[in-house]
Amino acid sequence: MDEEHLVQDDSLRVDAALLTKMRDSSFAAIDRGSTLTKILYTVDIGDGNYDLHFATFRNKHFESALNYLKAKLQLNADRRLHVTGVGSNLYGDRIKETLGVNTVFIDEAASQFVGLYFLLRHLPLETICHPLPQCNDPIFDQIQRGETFQRLRDARVALIKEQASGEKFPCLFAIFGSSAGVVLVREDGSIEVKHRHLLAGKSFLGACQLLVGTGDYQRVLDMAAAGKRGNIDTQVRDILADSPNSPYGKMPATMPFFPFGKAVDFNKSLEDCRPEDVAQSLVSSFIINFMNVVTFLACFEGIRNVFFGGNFFQHEFARQEVVKFSKLFGASSVMSFNFLKTGHTAALGAALASPSDVVDFFAAMKVADLGRSSQQ
Repeated sequence: MDEEHLVQDDSLRVDAALLTKMRDSSFAAIDRGSTLTKILYTVDIGDGNYDLHFATFRNKHFESALNYLKAKLQLNADRRLHVTGVGSNLYGDRIKETLGVNTVFIDEAASQFVGLYFLLRHLPLETICHPLPQCNDPIFDQIQRGETFQRLRDARVALIKEQASGEKFPCLFAIFGSSAGVVLVREDGSIEVKHRHLLAGKSFLGACQLLVGTGDYQRVLDMAAAGKRGNIDTQVRDILADSPNSPYGKMPATMPFFPFGKAVDFNKSLEDCRPEDVAQSLVSSFIINFMNVVTFLACFEGIRNVFFGGNFFQHEFARQEVVKFSKLFGASSVMSFNFLKTGHTAALGAALASPSDVVDFFAAMKVADLGRSSQQ
């Protein structure tokens, strides 16, 4: 019954020698966020390697998630389990009662980046990241930018090209969970928080529940992939003259521009719109908002490597929209986008980290002063 509620259980094989710090956490961890419950557990496959398993449940099936973990591990009262996330704090007694173990809470901010750094430091990109989505839409070949737009794009490219960048570091970690944030990560593991905001996954799913009738990531993104933004968004032909001498350049007439713009211009109600089109515009709206922040910070810091994390980006359509945005408005020719295969970086970090690690993490962490670049 518990497995019926399982959203997914993916695995990643690693050298057992890399996991010695997990002994204190029973080689497992729970990240109970405000939307999803993410579970990390390990399986010794007997050849010097472990399989890290990343299991996901919706929060409404939290009890099933706990029973699933209990069945996978031999936990007893003298062992400790590391937990993180707002729900692990709120439901700490319930976790202890169901699993029969003592828990150690690991701060979510620390665990998130301990997990990320572990993946980047020890494993190749092709193992931890999705293949970059292909976006061969002919719409990109029809764009002729006007002077203002071209100058802006050239300036972004110049800012990023100034930095000589390795394959992974330095990088920006752009996490889109229930909340969102962007953090600069250096090769020595030090980080600098650049941005946080709350208009992210939780709000996205809430808007989807109200507007398209479901708050499930997979269903919403499947709907969005079948939608057509041009039916509901303002398109180029609605606002720009089709003229080779336009100061704005020449854009494809059907290219979407302002999400939901047609609702205002043509007095549309929700009943006039296909749910798939609304879903696609919602996805694009949140990605445009997030990518404007990511692109600004990449330019400001001269960072070309960006790693995207969170379950939002586990769907191909969300990854495609990020790449499309960068082709249109960013600096895609000099930037490197990578999408982590797992949204369980916090659960992984919680299993690896100790309370003393958290103290050290916050002592070393910096919060950005955007009045100056961290390179200065």
